[in-house]
Amino acid sequence: MVNYVKVGNESNFGTHVATTGINVSDVSVDVDRSLLIEENIDNFIAATAYGGPLKISGSIEGTLRPKQLELMLKAFMGDATGPYTFSVPTSMSIDIGEELMNQEMQCVGCGISKLSLTFAAKEFATFTADFFAKNYSLVAFSEPTITAEDPAVFYNASLTIGGTPSTEIKEITVDLDRKLDDDNFVLNDFTLHRLARTGVTSVTGSITFAETAFDEYRRALTGTTSGTAVDANNTVGSAALIIICTNMAGTESFRLSMPVSVYGKGGKKISKVSEIEKIVDFTATGSGVTFTVAA
Repeated sequence: MVNYVKVGNESNFGTHVATTGINVSDVSVDVDRSLLIEENIDNFIAATAYGGPLKISGSIEGTLRPKQLELMLKAFMGDATGPYTFSVPTSMSIDIGEELMNQEMQCVGCGISKLSLTFAAKEFATFTADFFAKNYSLVAFSEPTITAEDPAVFYNASLTIGGTPSTEIKEITVDLDRKLDDDNFVLNDFTLHRLARTGVTSVTGSITFAETAFDEYRRALTGTTSGTAVDANNTVGSAALIIICTNMAGTESFRLSMPVSVYGKGGKKISKVSEIEKIVDFTATGSGVTFTVAA
């Protein structure tokens, strides 16, 4: 192993806990010291600069391995036990190791602010988790042992619409945003005060249908699978969407349920003589959005 990422769920905001290694493809961290620079009329250039609010942000990307993602789901959803439903978000410790410099950066008080999932034909299922942190420290390299787990692959992923599996999906993306405040500072502390929300959690996404999926596309455009125009009540179409992944043995390993998913936009692209792709955007509403990870 050359470099690594380890994650753990904190009991107290900003207090480091034991962490577990996960497989990732990319990780980035930005540390912004937010310099305070005083401007006075008696100088052409500022005389001094002082440290301001400590702002630490980053992103983790990788293939979807449900058991490994589960630790982040617990913090993101704010639910300690599955199936995971939305509650008050909790914090994580995220450790990033560099072998060459024999160094580990331990970030504490990390809030997973956004989580994006992509399921596309011919590809691995992937995730991106955006986070920000309260503080960090630099310690010695400590290589983890990562528990082996197969990633989700497109042929082990499916989407059911209204309880019926669809064979006409080319890609589905889901973007979840907890609307966490990364600017929550108080007097006498240059680090984040706590994880606070600034708005309603949003769950949105898009589905790329194959050319043959006209009925579901019609639901997005007219409100029903048999409609020919938008009715006088401007009714929007909705369906229960469930994304299911299985392991290589065919056993379900991951499920994302969005019982009320409202279609907000429908479009299509015709390019030369290629197959027409129909793209539909949706928004999940209600309290039924749930993640389930197999034991």
